[in-house]
Amino acid sequence: MSVPSRLKSFLDANRVPYESLSHSTTYTAQGTATVMQISGREMAKTVVLRAGEHGNAGTHRDVVRMTYEDFVRLAKPKICAFV
Repeated sequence: MSVPSRLKSFLDANRVPYESLSHSTTYTAQGTATVMQISGREMAKTVVLRAGEHGNAGTHRDVVRMTYEDFVRLAKPKICAFV
């Protein structure tokens, strides 16, 4: 896999260690976890939205692995609990 240049520049500028991996085509985070042979609890599928625009942020065959702490520090995601 080739990490998109904008993402690579962002991760490198923020000194985030990461690993890029490829896998067979999947359409869900659980499916990806299965083919990557990791627990589904260790997999997060991100969704990137930009108001008023549509776009494809990635593929169904690539993964960027980084620590959860780095993800939270950089993305500042809104974390919700579904009950």
